[in-house]
Amino acid sequence: MSTRILSAFNLMKRVGFVFLFLGGTVHAQPLPDVLWDHSGDGNHTQFGYRIYSLGDQNDDGYADWAVNAIGEYNESPENEARFLLFHGGNPPEATPYMSFISDPDIYLRHGGQSLGDINGDGYQDWGIEVTFVTAPDSQITRIYLGGPESDTNPDYVLDSRPLDSWIDPLGDFNGDGYDDIYHYETNPNDILDVYFGSADFDTFPDWVRYNPNNQNIFPTVTGDFNGDGYGDFIAGPLIPERGFYFGGPEPDTLPRQSWGIGSLGGAAADMNGDGRDDIVTRLQAGASVFFGSDIVSDTPNATLNFAGCPDGSVDELNGIGDFNDDGYDDVMAIIWHCDLANWGRMGVYLGGPWINTDPVFTIEGREPPLNLIGIFTSKALGDVDGDGVDDFAVGCVNDNNDGRRGRVVIFAGDTTYHVPIGKVGPVVPVDLALSIYPNPVNGMATLDIISELAVGQVGIIVYNLLGQTVDRFTVNASYQSQFSYDVSRLASGNYIVQAYTNTSIFARKLVVLK
Repeated sequence: MSTRILSAFNLMKRVGFVFLFLGGTVHAQPLPDVLWDHSGDGNHTQFGYRIYSLGDQNDDGYADWAVNAIGEYNESPENEARFLLFHGGNPPEATPYMSFISDPDIYLRHGGQSLGDINGDGYQDWGIEVTFVTAPDSQITRIYLGGPESDTNPDYVLDSRPLDSWIDPLGDFNGDGYDDIYHYETNPNDILDVYFGSADFDTFPDWVRYNPNNQNIFPTVTGDFNGDGYGDFIAGPLIPERGFYFGGPEPDTLPRQSWGIGSLGGAAADMNGDGRDDIVTRLQAGASVFFGSDIVSDTPNATLNFAGCPDGSVDELNGIGDFNDDGYDDVMAIIWHCDLANWGRMGVYLGGPWINTDPVFTIEGREPPLNLIGIFTSKALGDVDGDGVDDFAVGCVNDNNDGRRGRVVIFAGDTTYHVPIGKVGPVVPVDLALSIYPNPVNGMATLDIISELAVGQVGIIVYNLLGQTVDRFTVNASYQSQFSYDVSRLASGNYIVQAYTNTSIFARKLVVLK
């Protein structure tokens, strides 16, 4: 039996006592404790429209964070756009220690954004997109290096771009130990520039993807999907499919795998604890989980339920870190428009050795004890209060009757939450083992599939190195099964053969020589 299978079975044995301890009955738990609860200081400020993690900026052992407020400067003085930075603590500080605010000459169009550690000094950096009143159709991006000595003077400035452009973190795309960032411009040329982090960071792009036909290469989800230590991202047109761009020492400018999921975005979180980021994305109803892999399946491994909305749609998905400190990443789903008042609702889903498809708790807008109005976004913040457990924030934009001041609530991590055994979802992968022989092959190849479980139907997808599907079929397998595969229809070259079930994915390289 393969080492991968044995490791997976050992994991199941280690966590088995948790299931026995929990029993079969699920009891409602109280909501997590609130660490911090603050609202905007003026009408229409929308305090908390976006929230960002900053790590520990002042070396005091507490995680810090930033809040965007996106009011229009020209409406009234209290509606200035703002990017506000806060220190964690026990309790967390209520007053921002640094502020970036619009003035009569500039407007912080998108507020700010955390960018990762681009210069490798151990502190999270951030960027702010600025539009000048004298040039309202373009913007520049100012980059600030984080740390105890940070100030409001930019350390780098990216060139002027059209209004429809964004800057965001990409992780370590080229694997040199520094976090990288991307700058996307949608009009008129659809350009994706990547800037490699460095101790000598500069403002010249190191990787460029240019799409003059407006094919939309905006990254919708970023993470390390194949667990190789490089940052990856998903991009491409909504219809018919997107593509995976995998990082590496010399990243390709073409997608390595096409993905037939026309998703609108989502979250990257290692919900099953295998060292690869999983993709949690919005589909027609609810949200679906696709386990990270060398070749990500087109078939969801789990679908998260969010009962109560007429169409089951989800507006936003975000990772919230390891909220219950069990070694697995957790995820929050948010619905903005579940009722006519747009009060919103949220649900938290725990990662674990089993993916539980029901939320471990939900919060309805306009309901006690918190009375949240306009639930809009969430963010993993790390350990804000210093207790060793990840905390997370929820941002609310309020509705017009409440002045759209906005509100941010930070919830404490809580180790009493567990995946309830009484409502178990699909098992996290006990990996399939797939071998192919002979390999290279010029006629009939044998596919040898091994699993500890009687898995039943196994899907087989054959990809070329452009990520295009060249063959697809299913077989019925049990424990150890062999199947013949005729490669005569394939041209000479290298291919990836992926075997998958609802719970497992495994891939092998196939070489065809004729």
